[in-house]
Amino acid sequence: MNITDILFLNKLYTPKLINVIYWVSAVLYTLTGLFLIIAGYDAEERINGLFLFIFGIVIARIMAELTVIPFKIYAKVSKIADTMLTDEEKHSSENNMQAVVKETE
Repeated sequence: MNITDILFLNKLYTPKLINVIYWVSAVLYTLTGLFLIIAGYDAEERINGLFLFIFGIVIARIMAELTVIPFKIYAKVSKIADTMLTDEEKHSSENNMQAVVKETE
């Protein structure tokens, strides 16, 4: 970890943080849902616990994915840009080599 990466936002830490938040929320939804199913005072609390147990995890997953998508897009676009730069440098060096060969002839 380099201080310039942190100061100039060269490395993104939010996707890792979102992953941790997702897992913590999934565990909390599961435990809360199970608690309501087991220790609920009436049928309504038990049904709410069942819905929380099932749909809480699904909603947490959807929210995490929607939050991470822009970061994944950025990573792919950066990879494409790096590839294009590498290809462009390779192409320009080939043109330079051809120009040098023509000059020597």
